[in-house]
Amino acid sequence: MPPLAKGKSRPLRDPALERTAAAIAAERTPLLHNGVDSESSSTYSAEYTVDTPATGHSHRRTRRFAVLAVAGSLILGLAIFITLILVASLIPDKTDQAHLQSAFKYIDPQVDILNVKDDGVHVNVTFHGAVDVNVALRLDDSKDASWWQTLRRGTAHAVLGVLPTQAVHVNVPEVLLYAATGASVGLDNLPLLNVSLPGQVVVPLTHGELLPLSIEAVGTPVAPVGKLWTWGQHVWANGTLDVVISVREAQASVPGAWWSQWATVTQRDLSVPLQMPVPAVPNFPPPGRPLNLTRLVTLHEYALSNNAGGIKIAATASVPNPSLRSVPFALPFAILVEGTTMAQVVARASRVTTSTIEIQLSGDVSTLANSEPLNNLLQHYLRGEGSPITVRGHGAMPHGYEHSDIPPPWVLKTLPSLSVDLEFPGPNPKPEIVKQVTIEGMKIGEANGQMIASGTVVADVELPRGLEQIHINVTAIKPDVMVSDGVEDDQGGDEYDPENPPPKAFGRISPDVFLNSTTEPGTDPNRPDILIVRAPFTDLALDVLPGRDGILRGFVSKVVFKGGAMAGIGGVADIEADLFSGGLLQVGGLPVHGEFWVKR
Repeated sequence: MPPLAKGKSRPLRDPALERTAAAIAAERTPLLHNGVDSESSSTYSAEYTVDTPATGHSHRRTRRFAVLAVAGSLILGLAIFITLILVASLIPDKTDQAHLQSAFKYIDPQVDILNVKDDGVHVNVTFHGAVDVNVALRLDDSKDASWWQTLRRGTAHAVLGVLPTQAVHVNVPEVLLYAATGASVGLDNLPLLNVSLPGQVVVPLTHGELLPLSIEAVGTPVAPVGKLWTWGQHVWANGTLDVVISVREAQASVPGAWWSQWATVTQRDLSVPLQMPVPAVPNFPPPGRPLNLTRLVTLHEYALSNNAGGIKIAATASVPNPSLRSVPFALPFAILVEGTTMAQVVARASRVTTSTIEIQLSGDVSTLANSEPLNNLLQHYLRGEGSPITVRGHGAMPHGYEHSDIPPPWVLKTLPSLSVDLEFPGPNPKPEIVKQVTIEGMKIGEANGQMIASGTVVADVELPRGLEQIHINVTAIKPDVMVSDGVEDDQGGDEYDPENPPPKAFGRISPDVFLNSTTEPGTDPNRPDILIVRAPFTDLALDVLPGRDGILRGFVSKVVFKGGAMAGIGGVADIEADLFSGGLLQVGGLPVHGEFWVKR
């Protein structure tokens, strides 16, 4: 055993152990340490690190930190993964277009026409509508929804809840409307209207409730007005608007949140079918049955008058106001009767109220009265009957039109295609054209076994209101009348029936030819529009009615023995008249009645 060293006792030093302790101490020693105490530090560390319990505790802490770091990373990754899945589930793909279209809900649409200007027809569309978030994002809001659907719904509502306006802002500069396939015969895929939306459309985001919306737009016809009218009649009768909306570019955004910049969607070349009930139009009958325009146009008054070039026409009518505030320009039209142009007129709005638009029409009768269509119209009118007419748009204002309310080019371009069938109403009550008929200087005689009569037919003629300013010359008259002993109560007019003569009738005067006549103004200042028509006749056949010989003998006896007798006359008459420029008017079946004194 080697000898012990003298002095203070010191721990035994194992060189290998010292090297290990020094290495561990070096790992735990701060990078910046005091160089003066390096030896003592090394010695202390070496002595500490050889302690076995201290080394086990450090290892456990290291493992705990590692486990927490791995677990935190997994949880964070899982949260990010779930968030991405949630976001992805809320973004609609191309297969969800049906959900997006059905998400926009609306009721009670109404279209108000605000104005008609050079750039088109300004309208305001009002309705209750919104985008239903639950439908758009396919969120299950039922009580039996799964935890996943509940999480999706809560996340979506929370994200959208930060929006200050709770709305989608849509920019659609221009929309083209097409008639849907099968919408009307011959009008499939017909381009109808270009619609411009000057402003941004703000559509609210809701969870089912609908809010009032108002959208202003400007529409310009693409199809001819005539085809638009045909399509409109078909749509109105069906009560369903079936169109295709074509959008060149549309942009939708949900502004107001930090994530809004990623929520802006731009779509191009969209084509969306739209089927909806026809919106109600103010002052028009409800859609769902054919639109009878004749009942919508009310003719208040009219007047025809002569001038150097023919006949002028002026009329006042009214139509329901579909909410127009004003009609700033006039419209040229042609009026056709049985396919023949009868007049060229200009229609101007004279007064616009909330319920009606009053229209003044003025123009010229452009055809002579001897044309068969116009002749038929006048015949029907003078008998109190209506006549079918056609109002057709004209592509230019009349020559020499001096007013400034000329329509814009887009109106004149499409107007000629518009053709509307109406009825020119007959006067009510039925006019009495021939006020009274007498026979002046009537003489009754016999020649070759035939009773004959001579005299002058005198008729008071008055044209109905509206025609009284026309200069008319009755040039011929052809009577078909019964002559009675005294005045009958039911002679002439609609009751006239030659097969069933009045009880006191004894003879009939019915020449085969017209009797030439002359016309002159009446002399009664209280009746300035009366015309006196005279038609002399000589030796016209007076056909004695079967079984009425006794009545005739009694009448003749009064004339011979009493110096005269009162006779009644009733039946119908045809007339021929010159209206203007050599035009000939023929009117048949006018009721006539009167009384006259027959002298000896």
